Amino acid sequence: MQGGRLLPLFQAAIDLYSKICRPICEKYEISQPSFDIIMFLASNPDRCIAKDITRMRGLKPNLVSMYVDKLVHDGFLTREEVSGDRRKIKLVCTSKTKTVINEGRRAQEVFFKIIEKGMSNSEIGVLEKCITQIEENINNAKVQLF
Repeated sequence: MQGGRLLPLFQAAIDLYSKICRPICEKYEISQPSFDIIMFLASNPDRCIAKDITRMRGLKPNLVSMYVDKLVHDGFLTREEVSGDRRKIKLVCTSKTKTVINEGRRAQEVFFKIIEKGMSNSEIGVLEKCITQIEENINNAKVQLF
């Protein structure tokens, strides 16, 4: 494998995704990380604690807190107590996020169509399997190294 290509590829994918999402962010006057938090919560309703976002999205806790505060202030999210554990606060998308989420999902479809172009279904399956393995390897390395 040509390791020198992997990190630039990841960064190019992030840049492309951001460019596709930029019109949505501009339309709703939200930052890319705020958009990412909304989309994460919409896609992972069972992972609605700020700590889940920091762990799964790789954002620093202070940044998640800052973006969540702004999203709550602007009416995109609410905070609710978690039943059975009042120390935890659940983040909930408001009705204001419905159009953001719908447009975001369409943008994600565009992104995936671009990166999957020219691939057969079996190649896409292999890619998904490789991504899963890479995630597992990275998560295992994090545990071992930190």
